[in-house]
Amino acid sequence: MLTDWQGAGGHWLPANPHKPIGLVRSIISWHLAHNSLDDRPAAAETARIDAERQQRAQQRAAMQAELTESRRAREAGRRARGGPGHTQAFAELARARARSAERRATAAAEDAARREAAARAARGLPAEPE
Repeated sequence: MLTDWQGAGGHWLPANPHKPIGLVRSIISWHLAHNSLDDRPAAAETARIDAERQQRAQQRAAMQAELTESRRAREAGRRARGGPGHTQAFAELARARARSAERRATAAAEDAARREAAARAARGLPAEPE
């Protein structure tokens, strides 16, 4: 209330008022001219602080719910890790890797044979080594 009074209409607060009770009376009179005693100048600030607290509480609750859901999903994933679907998927992956390695080895052998044949032809040697 003091800062409201000081900021309105050129009022000022002396460091050591001559009659502090008179100053308080003037401030209350000024406040009552525009408001009632139920209207506190700090009410808006208090409401803002309460709203911030409520928002933080809602954010914490949302984060806690998200954390709980994440833990639930992680646990379900851990349980499924050793299950039959997981084992079957890794067996299929191993077969696919083996087929891929076999194709790469065959392609490399064919490429090596072509290069060998080209090198022999360039040197004038027979196609097959003796």
